[in-house]
Amino acid sequence: MRSSLTSKGQTTVPKRIREQLHLEVGAEVDWTLQADGTVILRPVTGPENPFLASLGAFPLPAGLSTEAFMEDLRGPREPGDRGGPGAQIVSLDEFLKPAPP
Repeated sequence: MRSSLTSKGQTTVPKRIREQLHLEVGAEVDWTLQADGTVILRPVTGPENPFLASLGAFPLPAGLSTEAFMEDLRGPREPGDRGGPGAQIVSLDEFLKPAPP
């Protein structure tokens, strides 16, 4: 099967290949160039973002909420504690003020 390259570097994936790969309008594909010049075209089946790809990879122990799991990891927080060392609650105006020199 052949297809032409446009002036913008675009080409049409032949219908038979689109059907075999189950590609629909808007589908993403991955092109891989091999050392011998062969090009492999694969449908993108999962998220490209590595963080999104790992979602659900580390399930919580049965019956444990995220909050309870985090508390178990870092220990209980003191009342009013909102974060790490030096963390404090400030207004947006205070936050946007330039830092002193």
